[in-house]
Amino acid sequence: MFVSACFLFLSRFSSQYEEKDPKTHEGLNLEKMTTKALFEYYKLEDSTQQFTGHAIALQPDEGYMNRPAKETLELIKLYAYSVSRYGNSPYIYPVYGLGGLPEGFSRLCAIHGGTYMLNKVGFERTHPITRTDAACG
Repeated sequence: MFVSACFLFLSRFSSQYEEKDPKTHEGLNLEKMTTKALFEYYKLEDSTQQFTGHAIALQPDEGYMNRPAKETLELIKLYAYSVSRYGNSPYIYPVYGLGGLPEGFSRLCAIHGGTYMLNKVGFERTHPITRTDAACG
């Protein structure tokens, strides 16, 4: 029970933390404080530290423990934002198989005014006047 309460305090701190608002820093300097020191400040057990660092902040190794805590805290905030935005998981999965991935890219391209061609061989772009491969536009 105590472990979950400690993690809850860290979670609450990360959700309320705003870099530009010192009132949300709780007197902590996350630029100088390491992630290890932040976890110790919130009295997280080793297993909770491992889970937070690797499963939530997606850190591949233990090097993040000696880097500034601000980096890890931003990743924790990103994870929480993704969960709140996309439902039960912070990851986006295609609903109808992998064919949804190129469709998503083509929709995104169309939103930004581009053309996305599926199943087409690449072509060479040349400037219409100089006949060089310089991009125009």
